Amino acid sequence: MQIKDIKKINNNTYYYYDDSGVDFVINNTFVFDTSRINSLKAEILSDYLTTINKKYDSVKKVYNKKRELFSPVLSMFSMSYSNKSLFTINYRMIDPKIVKEDYFDDSLEFLHDMIFNPLFIDGKLDSDRVSIIKKDIYDRFINTVKDFYYEVNTKFDKTVLKGYSNNLLIYDTKEELKKELDSITDKDIIDFYNEIINNHYKTLLFGKINKEQINKVLKTIKLKGTNNSKIEKREYIDLQSEYNEYISKEYTQSVLHITYNIKNVDKYTTRPYITVLNTFINGLEGLLYQTLRYKYGLVYNCGGYMLFRKSNVIVFDASIDKKNKDKTIEAIKEVIEGYKDIKKVEERLDITKKKIKQNAYLADEFSYNIFDKVYNYLYNEGLSDKKYIEMINKITAKDIVEFFSSLDKENIFFYVGDKDE
Repeated sequence: MQIKDIKKINNNTYYYYDDSGVDFVINNTFVFDTSRINSLKAEILSDYLTTINKKYDSVKKVYNKKRELFSPVLSMFSMSYSNKSLFTINYRMIDPKIVKEDYFDDSLEFLHDMIFNPLFIDGKLDSDRVSIIKKDIYDRFINTVKDFYYEVNTKFDKTVLKGYSNNLLIYDTKEELKKELDSITDKDIIDFYNEIINNHYKTLLFGKINKEQINKVLKTIKLKGTNNSKIEKREYIDLQSEYNEYISKEYTQSVLHITYNIKNVDKYTTRPYITVLNTFINGLEGLLYQTLRYKYGLVYNCGGYMLFRKSNVIVFDASIDKKNKDKTIEAIKEVIEGYKDIKKVEERLDITKKKIKQNAYLADEFSYNIFDKVYNYLYNEGLSDKKYIEMINKITAKDIVEFFSSLDKENIFFYVGDKDE
C-alpha cells in the first residue's frame, strides 16, 4: 500500500484503486457522542437498518434482493472512544466485470434504500422487528455471559480498567440490560438515526472502481452534515498499585492478570512499535511462553497485550491452577527482567523483525489486508509500507529494554476458580 495512491476526492471522501481482489467497498462513517445508552441505540439501529426498510419491508425481501445482487455484504457497527464514537456502514459488492453483468446501478440503489429509506412510519418503527432485535441482543448477552473468558475479562475490566470506553456494554445482570433495552423508545432510535446521518465523518471507496462509477456513488449516496470532530482515541488509565481478586464458584480454572502503566507511552504508539512488541512478547517461541509453560510448567496458556491504540497500559495474563498464583507472579516478573537484558533482546529481535517483514510483504497479496491498511491510514496513522518497514528496522534492542524499564504501577488481579470438583 502506497500513501500516494490514496486519492482525496473532497474534504472527507477518499478513493484507493486496488485490482488484487474482486470486490468494491463503500465505507461510510458517522460521529456520535460516546455514552452507554448511545452504544445500545447503535446496536439496535444497525440491526434494524440492515434487515428492513420501506422498500424491502421484511427480512425475506432484503435477503431475496441480496441474492439478486450477487450477495453483497452490508454491515453496520460502532466503535467507541473516550469522547466520540463512530458508526460505520460498510458495503462490499462483487465487481460487475467478474460476474459479467452490469448491476452496479441496481446495487447502489439498494444501498441507498438501506441507508436513506428506513422503515419509520408516523414516528414509529416496525414493532415486531424491534421486538426481535431487542430479544436477539438480550439472548446474545445471555449466551455470552456463559462463556468463561467473558466472565473473566468483564471482572478484570470493571476492576482494573475503570472508566475505559470498552466497558460501555458490560452489564452486570440480565435484568440491568433488559431495563435499558425496555427504556429505549422508537423516538430514541429515530432521533439517533437522524443524529448520525447528519454527522458524516469519512468515506472510503476501495477497489477497481472507475471514475464514472465513483461519480455514481457520490451522486447516489449523498451524505450531509460533515463532522470533523477530533476523536480522542487515547484513554489514559491511572492504575492503582494494588492486588484484587474475584472468587468464582462457577469455574475451576483461574486467570492471573498483571497490568502496568507505560511511562512516555506516546513513543510506543506507532504501529511499528506495537507490532514489534506484540510479536516479541507472544508466540510459542517467545520468552513469556517459554518461561511460564516450558521452564516452570505453570500455565495452560499466556500472553501479553497492549491497549496502545486506546490506552496507556500493558497486560500480561496467564490461565493457571489457583495454587500456582505466587509462582506465576514471580515467573512473569522474571520474564520482564529478562526483557531488560539487552543480550537476550538482541538474540530475539532480529527473528522478530524478519517475521514481521515477511508478514507485511505477504499481506499485500490479499485485498482485505490492503483495505485494512488504507483504512488504518485514514483513521489512525499514516504510514506507507516503505515507511513502516523503515521504522521496523530502526527499532533497537535498547528501545525494547527502555520500554520494559518504563513499566510502572503494578496492578495484580486474580480471578480465582474455586468451584468444588
